[in-house]
Amino acid sequence: MAKKKLKLKKSILYRFTFSIIFLIIICILFFSSYFIYTKSRKIAYYTSKNKDYSYLEIVEMSDSFADIGNKELHFVRDNKNIYVVAISKKEIKGYQNVMNYTYGKTKERKTMKIYGYPISKNNQIKKLEMKYINYFLPYEERININYHNYNQYLFDTYLDTTINPLYQFNYIVFLLLLLFAILLFIFIKIIVFKGSGSHEKV
Repeated sequence: MAKKKLKLKKSILYRFTFSIIFLIIICILFFSSYFIYTKSRKIAYYTSKNKDYSYLEIVEMSDSFADIGNKELHFVRDNKNIYVVAISKKEIKGYQNVMNYTYGKTKERKTMKIYGYPISKNNQIKKLEMKYINYFLPYEERININYHNYNQYLFDTYLDTTINPLYQFNYIVFLLLLLFAILLFIFIKIIVFKGSGSHEKV
């Protein structure tokens, strides 16, 4: 009888230890998957070298200076640089507060985050930019922009806010989550059936 009790205690201790180890592994896998996923989905600030989905925090926006189908091209500014963005004509009302501040219709200055994909500019767009940029700038900040010094003031891409972000399948996250699910299943099985085999037959 004493041997059976000792055997039962050892069995319970084994299952408990095994369960704790499994729980630790499951937690590590879960947080590793979450960390890799969030890192892969991190959105970078828009720069001249950025080719992926990115964002800007703008404080000023010009009126439309060109149309591309159902999109409008606008000059925008953050606290440092001037950029060109494409905005859907249907969504332009959402930018009205920033435009009102730009043209002195309101004194309330608000930053606005916009997201999109960098799209290469053709020469026609660059020509229009050089023609209209000084209409956006205050008189004391006006520039003499041409094809030779173009990149001192503007990027070779514009940020197209009409393109939705594309999801890229991450195989590492998928495999970690699959392993997480398998281990979780085993862990639950151990907990639920931990008493099986420890009862005596009558």
